[in-house]
Amino acid sequence: MEPKQKEIKYTDIFVKVGAGGFIVSWADAPYQDFIPAKLDEDCLHNFSATSGNAYKLENGIAVKGQDVQGVLDLHTVKAQARKQIDALKARLAAMDYKTSKYADGEYTQGEWAAIVAERKAMRQQIGVLESQI
Repeated sequence: MEPKQKEIKYTDIFVKVGAGGFIVSWADAPYQDFIPAKLDEDCLHNFSATSGNAYKLENGIAVKGQDVQGVLDLHTVKAQARKQIDALKARLAAMDYKTSKYADGEYTQGEWAAIVAERKAMRQQIGVLESQI
């Protein structure tokens, strides 16, 4: 005889989904930007912000995605990437004056080629970082 599978009972909730598809807030009534979801009643005690668990929404059901540290690590990586992008864009902007200097004949073709290559490398690095966000 096969063991009888436990019937899962769901509670209707409303959730707000944030970065990475993780549930950032929930309520028992609809609010702006909240969408309907279901949660296994046995998981209610693990569904609080202090539980150390992070939940995602899959097919309308809140399921444990990973622990909170994993979510924090993801946000840290993204924040660091944004910071690097901002720094690279600032460097690019600070180099804009070199275009005028080149137009005025203040750089040789070799010097200008090095500047163009440096700017191209920065833009490529920005592209890589933006794909991680």
